[in-house]
Amino acid sequence: MLIVRQPEAIAQIPHAAIRRRIECRFQELFKEYGQDWSADELGWFIVWGIGDDPYDPVPIRGFQPLLVSSDGQRRYGEPGYRHGFEAVEDHGECFEIVMVLTDLVSICIFVPKVQGIHPDVIRAATALSNQEEQQ
Repeated sequence: MLIVRQPEAIAQIPHAAIRRRIECRFQELFKEYGQDWSADELGWFIVWGIGDDPYDPVPIRGFQPLLVSSDGQRRYGEPGYRHGFEAVEDHGECFEIVMVLTDLVSICIFVPKVQGIHPDVIRAATALSNQEEQQ
C-alpha cells in the first residue's frame, strides 16, 4: 500500500496509468485550491499493492480495513456486510474506490488489475462498479 499525500510521491507508483490519473488529480486540486492545498484538510490517494490484505488494519487513523464493515464485525461476503465506499469506478486498468472520512476529507484508493491483488478486492470492486453502472 502506497499512501500518496504529495506530488513528489507519484514517482513511486509502479503503474503508469495510475500514476497519470493521480498526476491529473493533483493538477485539478492545485488549480481549484492553489498551492496551499493540504492532504490533511481535503484527502489523499492510496495505491493498493500486491499482497495487501483488505482485512488487516490500515495505518491511517479512523480508517477501517478495506473490506470490513464500519462496525468492525463483518467481512466482505458475510451476511450483513456493508461497504463504506462512496463510489467505485472501473477505469479499465484499475478500479477507483472513494471513501469519505469526514465532511471534507476523502480518500481515493486505486486498485490495479494485476496478478497478486487480493481476489476479494477485485471481486468487491467489480461487483460494486457494475452496480453503479446499472443505476
